[in-house]
Amino acid sequence: MAKIDTSDITKMLSHIPGWSEGELAEYKLQDTSKAYLHVPIFRACVDRIASSMRQIPVYTNGTRNYTMGERAENAWPYPTPLQEILYKATINYLLFGAAYILKVRGQRFRRVQNLMVLNSTTMRVEYAGMDELGNPIRRYIQSVNGATYTFENDDIIFVRSYHPADDIGPGIPPGFTALNPAQTLHYLTLFPAKFFEGGVVGKTFVLMPPGTQHKETTRIQTMLNRTITGIKNAFGVEVFEGRGEIDIRTLTPAPKDLAMTEVQHIAHQQVLQAFGIPEDVFGQSQANRATAETHHRGYWNDTVRPIAVMFEDALQDGNLDRVNSLRFAFEELPAFQADEAERANSLYVLVKAGIPLPTAVQALGYDLPGNPELPEYPPYMLQSQLMLDMATESQPTREAADRGSENTSNRQRFNDNTDLRKWRRKSVKRFKSGKSAACPFESDEINEHVTDYITGGLARVESEEDIHLLFDAAEQWSDY
Repeated sequence: MAKIDTSDITKMLSHIPGWSEGELAEYKLQDTSKAYLHVPIFRACVDRIASSMRQIPVYTNGTRNYTMGERAENAWPYPTPLQEILYKATINYLLFGAAYILKVRGQRFRRVQNLMVLNSTTMRVEYAGMDELGNPIRRYIQSVNGATYTFENDDIIFVRSYHPADDIGPGIPPGFTALNPAQTLHYLTLFPAKFFEGGVVGKTFVLMPPGTQHKETTRIQTMLNRTITGIKNAFGVEVFEGRGEIDIRTLTPAPKDLAMTEVQHIAHQQVLQAFGIPEDVFGQSQANRATAETHHRGYWNDTVRPIAVMFEDALQDGNLDRVNSLRFAFEELPAFQADEAERANSLYVLVKAGIPLPTAVQALGYDLPGNPELPEYPPYMLQSQLMLDMATESQPTREAADRGSENTSNRQRFNDNTDLRKWRRKSVKRFKSGKSAACPFESDEINEHVTDYITGGLARVESEEDIHLLFDAAEQWSDY
């Protein structure tokens, strides 16, 4: 007859049931690749960041590459699409702390013919000395299906995360930090599955009356196991000799009696924090729209962008034969459009206040492809400034004095010109209604040069104040 072992009871009453050492130990997540396979939120985080990487527009040699979902001509000069390289390399970086991009060379001239992302689980890094600048020289060894391949430092584009105790090999990936909470989520998923697989019955003790024969307890235990459960270790039945009548007790709590929701929420948040993803990105937050948009921009700026910058620098410095320049155009992403509109307005205000255009561009952090030579002021602003200078600096001459009466009549005619005021009101009204301020306007009283100036200026105005400034300048210019 089986005897009660107090150590077993201690295990069952601990925070992790004793039976987890048996069956659940088989489901322990040994590494990040297992977590990627078995924990949904873990995989969702990795896939979301990797998918975000291939949505970033990239300019190669000054020409824009197509992104996911676009059908434009691809400027990337190698057979494997850049977006595919970024996607696979990012997954390796997030799971294993390093990405290895092999430069596939031609047999004869050793020129780079293509790029290929190697699986990080097959790679090993060795220290091979230092170059003249003090940078480590690495040697990469790949083991695949019993075969070993060795690549020199210049054969691999190596992108690694930081490691506090290793400056040569892979770093500590976000996936490693998220592994423990992912393990918790994995167990929380297994427990209800095993509970229902076991017939919705927990660990059961059957206490038999004293003197019950061993073969009788064995028969009852076999019958109950076959009837109630199919998993002996997890939700099985144990029969012991008791002190009186048969007493059946269930010790393993039901899922509803456990604080599984709270534990799951905490573990879920820890996985998101490890990868740097706000809950709003997955639509799981109750935040309002403004807060959600702020968090979404923060995700792109604080999580995706630092990873993209590492890949941008690595590819730029990768000595690729067909790539002279490579730039990630973050400003073209929808999440950054609001920020770009605000920055463009700041640029307009600075230049209008008298700050030279190159200085304003530099102050606002613009990175213009090709470093074009910018004028001190945009042409349309130069024209406006010229007209204001003409209005303020012009002095009457003897010839002008001789024609004083004619000039006076002209100024009076324009100052009293109702057509200019009508055009101004019409433009302001259209702008307030959401339409373009540029509108056709016919007048025999307005000089054709003034008409051209107003028409061109209205096509560029961005506020009601701009419209009034434009017509004020036109009225001053019209006097001349």
